[in-house]
Amino acid sequence: MNEKTIIESKPYSFKKMISTVLKWSIAYCVLTSLYPLLFIGVEPDWALNTILLNIIIVIVVDVILIILFLQIQVFIFTVGITVTNKRVYGKTTWGRRVDLPLDSISSIGTSMFAGISVATSSGRISFFGIDNRDEVFNAISELILERQDRKNHK
Repeated sequence: MNEKTIIESKPYSFKKMISTVLKWSIAYCVLTSLYPLLFIGVEPDWALNTILLNIIIVIVVDVILIILFLQIQVFIFTVGITVTNKRVYGKTTWGRRVDLPLDSISSIGTSMFAGISVATSSGRISFFGIDNRDEVFNAISELILERQDRKNHK
């Protein structure tokens, strides 16, 4: 069997998720602190308490999100997908292994959480947390189109 690997997925970066959360948190702290700063001369206790409360809320929410992202990283984003000229195979969420011959794939789509969804006659299989999702999607799409062209020219 002359099977040639076309593309392999790269896992979505946990660091990207955390940096995005931290950036939004800082923006939230800055924006929610602007209004109380207007009252720092009139109501200094209220203004400082409001700013401090916003910062505490952001820290608590950030810790919760980071713990949640760690769990997602471990249990869901440990997927991988490999596209060859004959099949698509890999590991989906929760470690389920799949092997799909190209002839069984009827369609492909993208989904949330940097995911790819592959439809077959027996159902839809999703791979989440793929950093190079668009390249994998394009590779599978081209293989499906080539297969259809070959069938139409026979």
